[in-house]
Amino acid sequence: MRIKKEKGTLDKVPISINLEEWIWETVDRIQANRTQFFRELFLEKMKKELLHAKLIGENDQMTEAFADYYRILCQQKRRKLPVRLDRSRVRSRNAGENVPASIKKKPVSLNLESWIWELISNLDPNRSAYFRRLFLAKVKNDLVSAGVIRGDAVIGKIHGDLYCQYFGPGDTKPEHGKLG
Repeated sequence: MRIKKEKGTLDKVPISINLEEWIWETVDRIQANRTQFFRELFLEKMKKELLHAKLIGENDQMTEAFADYYRILCQQKRRKLPVRLDRSRVRSRNAGENVPASIKKKPVSLNLESWIWELISNLDPNRSAYFRRLFLAKVKNDLVSAGVIRGDAVIGKIHGDLYCQYFGPGDTKPEHGKLG
């Protein structure tokens, strides 16, 4: 999967991921570059977990050198989790007809470094689901820490709008307070 380029440049690979339309709208309102947003989101999670495991220092930059440490750490965590039965989803033939446009999935191509794609593929074979979980966890954690929502909230489009309102670019940010 590696693409050879000139020495000194990062080899980037375009990969398509499918996320709901409201997620893409939220990302676009927060940051103009979708690839940069998801790259930073992944590297932030990677650094947080490696720091928690005391495998890196606070000032270390996340590079390909730490990919093996992170992969091993995630494999160890996965071994400790209880085994889940594989449940296949059953959908009717007409399931996609009455779905609102905001929750329909839309494929978008991201250009991330090949070592990031390889690492994510080792962690989860469904890259779209992996990035969806990362995004939803970030939105939930940030809104809970700001006191906007409770920890038991299920994240949806309305929370994406709240996230843009509280953490998006711009000078008109509302006062942090409990909404519900």
